[in-house]
Amino acid sequence: MSHPAPQRMPSEISSLPPWSLATLWRMDWKRFQELVSLVLARSGMGSEVLWVRPDGTTVLTVVKGRGRAAGEALVQCAGWNSPVIGPQEMKQFFKAVIEQGSVRGIFITPGGFDPQALALARDKKLETIDGTEFLRTISRLTAEEQATLQRMSMSGSWDVPSCPVCGGKLEYLEKHFPKGDATKDLRDLTYRESKQVGNQLFCRHLVIKPGANVLFLKGVEAETIHVEGRIMGNIVCRGKLTVANHATVSGLVAARSIKLEQGGLLEAESRILDAGEIEPVVPQPLLALWSCPVDRCHGSLPLRTVG
Repeated sequence: MSHPAPQRMPSEISSLPPWSLATLWRMDWKRFQELVSLVLARSGMGSEVLWVRPDGTTVLTVVKGRGRAAGEALVQCAGWNSPVIGPQEMKQFFKAVIEQGSVRGIFITPGGFDPQALALARDKKLETIDGTEFLRTISRLTAEEQATLQRMSMSGSWDVPSCPVCGGKLEYLEKHFPKGDATKDLRDLTYRESKQVGNQLFCRHLVIKPGANVLFLKGVEAETIHVEGRIMGNIVCRGKLTVANHATVSGLVAARSIKLEQGGLLEAESRILDAGEIEPVVPQPLLALWSCPVDRCHGSLPLRTVG
């Protein structure tokens, strides 16, 4: 279920919530990353943001003391709406640790890890810190340090997510699709540039061109899909999904048939739809998400859910 729409007005210091798993989960992904950096600093480690992914996943490089030697540790903070980290996210993190030449890899989340992700972390010698363990780390600080972290992390609109593109605060958006037979107006869509799509997408024919890296935060459903670049998310294809040479498909895939051309990569959990599951594509009547108010910024995130 979705959480109620969070507060948008700055909080008074006296009304700041106590440290808890619920508080960590409500926290803006950017505030959580900043909190992680502050905790690392109090342990004598400096950190710097390497990159932020379209879902708010943040990767930090960490060094001890005042030294500037790169690659000592890589820390990944879980993205928005990831209550349980799975093996695919752990695999991607391990790949980043290897590519960066880091000695240690530490995955920190306000939620938890599923058993497969934990087993993979043990096998690859990655360190995992879930919300419960992170709260224990905070509890070991002095009362004054905890209060300071609380003021820095939970003042203002601390539970309103930031845009992963421009960094500004997102706005809660609700809109309805037009009335009538929505299936007759389904479009053919082609993506030639990288983009993140915050709403659940319904279309007839979907094409991802070479060089385009498209993330569907709430999933995509189409009659046919042809991928020449990269597509990520929950993907439902009522017909043929074609993965061309040098193309990549990541996430969860359900398709009537899958054509994997030589050099194409399908790094997804996939299943083949049977005849009884082939139905016309019908969009949902309500779209609700966080959307960036900046005209030229298409940053968006889904509503945060639990369970």
